[in-house]
Amino acid sequence: MKKGVIILLIIFLLFGFVGCKNDEKETISQFDVDNVNELIELIPDEITESNRELIETIRAQYDKLNDLEKALIVNYEKLEYAESVLKSIDEENARIEAETKRIKTILEGYEEELDEVIPEKVNDNIELPSEFEAEEGRIIVIWKTSDPFTFSHSGVVIPGRKDIEVNITTELRYVPEDPTLPRDVVHVYQQKVIVEALEFEPLPEKDIVFAYAYNGNGFNDLAIETIDVVNHAFSSVVNGTVSVGGSGRSQLLELRKKGVRVSLCIGGYKEGSIPFSEAASTELGRLKLAQSIVQAIEKYHFDGVDIDWEYPGYDAAPGISAEQDKQNYTAFIQVLRRLVKNANEDYLVTAAIPGGPYNTPRFELGKLNNYLDYFLVMTYDLHAQTHTSHHTALHPSSFTSGGCSISETIKYYTDRNVSKEKIVVGAAFYGRLFEKKYEGNPLPYPSGVAEYRSSINYKHIKDNYLSKIETGEVIRFWDDQAKAPYVYNKVTNVFITYDDPESIRYKIEYIKDEGLAGIMFWEFSQDNGELLGAINEHM
Repeated sequence: MKKGVIILLIIFLLFGFVGCKNDEKETISQFDVDNVNELIELIPDEITESNRELIETIRAQYDKLNDLEKALIVNYEKLEYAESVLKSIDEENARIEAETKRIKTILEGYEEELDEVIPEKVNDNIELPSEFEAEEGRIIVIWKTSDPFTFSHSGVVIPGRKDIEVNITTELRYVPEDPTLPRDVVHVYQQKVIVEALEFEPLPEKDIVFAYAYNGNGFNDLAIETIDVVNHAFSSVVNGTVSVGGSGRSQLLELRKKGVRVSLCIGGYKEGSIPFSEAASTELGRLKLAQSIVQAIEKYHFDGVDIDWEYPGYDAAPGISAEQDKQNYTAFIQVLRRLVKNANEDYLVTAAIPGGPYNTPRFELGKLNNYLDYFLVMTYDLHAQTHTSHHTALHPSSFTSGGCSISETIKYYTDRNVSKEKIVVGAAFYGRLFEKKYEGNPLPYPSGVAEYRSSINYKHIKDNYLSKIETGEVIRFWDDQAKAPYVYNKVTNVFITYDDPESIRYKIEYIKDEGLAGIMFWEFSQDNGELLGAINEHM
């Protein structure tokens, strides 16, 4: 009986507790209310995407409040406004994303046009469009290539001596007319092109023409028809390697596609020759410099190298004698030839070497004959600057010093076992201008004492001196022994020794009679076309 009563009591208590209502009232945490109010005040007046995290944090804190606490939030409208702005931002982002996808689809549609622009193989320049027209704006086209020295971003093609694959990256950038549309939507397209190898006809065995030039200005049909090889002046030696500088991008290299070879010409005169001397002073230095030259030839697509080191032993590196410099020069040319010819047997290895008696002994001419393809003999500036003598006389005359003529220089070379078929005679497209110091014979004569003033290009000689012959102010003289002209201005006492079409004709006759390789000249831009025309006519 007791047991049953106890069970009933337990059941009653259980059900009684379950059925009771909790009459406990909601409490207010003033701290939480104040915290949310303060957080809302942190919301800035101008809402941006950068405020999203703050606003979402405040919303989360607000949602934790009970109804009584929420009723005490005095600036809730500010939170609602901020959230509405974020919603607008989300809607705008969704619109921009959709428009961006649409525009990208439009840009992708231009891939076929790009395929038409870039063929599988090229061997000459191609026109690369800079923009396309679109219905809702325009499309800017930006070109990039993996090898800008072979195929530039502007479509200039400089072929090498072998086929080269170039990767082309084209960036299509959308520029809409409608300001509400997304700007600068970009699509990138990748293509490949083969730049075909360039092949040259063999150089002529005789009557070859070399030109020194700084740039490609003025290379007209006459120049292309006349010149076989252009030596691009000047690169230099820096820290034991060749520094090409702007030469690698020169418009001169485009002449190659018209059959004119372009060689990398490395200069070094007076103190500029010291880096040459330093590099050539050790076996490792010679190898390092030669390797850098081959790399430059291959990278920029030159057709060989011309060394214009003026002169071994003249300004040698500290601790190196003139005799050591001379021997080092020969050793360097030997290494250079081996590496250049290993790269391509058709690449040229030439050197500018002086004429006259003063600096030619600085070179081991007989040994160099084994390594150089051509000796570009600088048969100009043959005389000192203190006397009004011919600076590029073909033959000796009563007005030249011993050894200071072309024929005497060539004999000096051949007496030292330089092959005639490797000798290229130099002509001058400039003159040397002197002013007479003393009165005396009113007519100038070579060997007269004078003060050297400057070099003067043939264009200026023609325009400012030869043009005054008819007035009697200027007299042109011809030294028939030297086969060389000179002019004298009676008013200014100016004397100029130079080359003209007549002296060049005699030089070419001499070259042919002696069985020499050809002619070269310094420098292309100094001519008005007359001297080059004489070479074209007679060579």
